[in-house]
Amino acid sequence: ADLCIHRSNWFSTMGESYQVGNCQLLMGAWMQFVISLKSCWNNANDYTNTILYECLKRVWKWLPVAVNEPDNLKAREQLSWAAHNALANGGMPNGHAVAHALGSIYHIVHGQACIMVLPTVIRHFAIDSKEAITNIGKIMNLEMEDDAIVNANKVADEIIRYYKI
Repeated sequence: ADLCIHRSNWFSTMGESYQVGNCQLLMGAWMQFVISLKSCWNNANDYTNTILYECLKRVWKWLPVAVNEPDNLKAREQLSWAAHNALANGGMPNGHAVAHALGSIYHIVHGQACIMVLPTVIRHFAIDSKEAITNIGKIMNLEMEDDAIVNANKVADEIIRYYKI
């Protein structure tokens, strides 16, 4: 696994440990958007994917602002819009359900549990969701290649890097 429980308020990623901060409360939103976009999800269509990509763009732009400026109402409004629309259009993907189970068993805040499983979910769906993962990488300003596994690894690693900020 990319992220694992180290102590109740710490997590480990790629051999390094970090204390959980405010970002955990907002990164659960990423989980909802990203895993809802996987192409093998039965209810995915052009309409829902268009909305979910817009949600991703807003979260990628406004999450750092909300973390660094918790009283910034514009940032909070944008994240609220994205979260609402992701839940309304994305359903309950499998990785999100796993995060609920982790949270209940290990008493982990839901946002932290979501981000813990997200990189693994991205890697798991590398082949089945190559178009969605490539589009997510482009939103994240990553250089995408023709190899679905390489792209999934880039996206998963960037999510881990982003969470550490």
